[in-house]
Amino acid sequence: MSSVQHQELQEIADHTMATIADQLLLPQSHYIDVLLDLLVVAPSPIVRSAIADRLSEIRFVSMVVTDEVRADLYGIVAISDFSDAAPDGLAWAEQALICDCTACVAALKAHQLDVSPTTLEVAPEGCS
Repeated sequence: MSSVQHQELQEIADHTMATIADQLLLPQSHYIDVLLDLLVVAPSPIVRSAIADRLSEIRFVSMVVTDEVRADLYGIVAISDFSDAAPDGLAWAEQALICDCTACVAALKAHQLDVSPTTLEVAPEGCS
């Protein structure tokens, strides 16, 4: 993720946290707007996946507790920070998320099980 996109993501999160500082509940529609804004500026598949997961979790509620919103925003920014800090180490994972070949699926499953040495061995190098 470029520094401009990361800065935009951070600004959206900061602005949202400032506007909900004195609220206990946030309407679902407002929170969806915030998550969609974050989704637009987050090109990393890992960050986009985290945002999409949260969107599906709040699909059937009318209000969201602002403590959860703050935790989500901190988490999304932290994931973004992490994906920025380790772009080379996770480049294969970002490619594997958008690929359907068996090597990519196997690499992601191995990584998900936290088998680091195996992950490095099965990570596809020239995956299409």
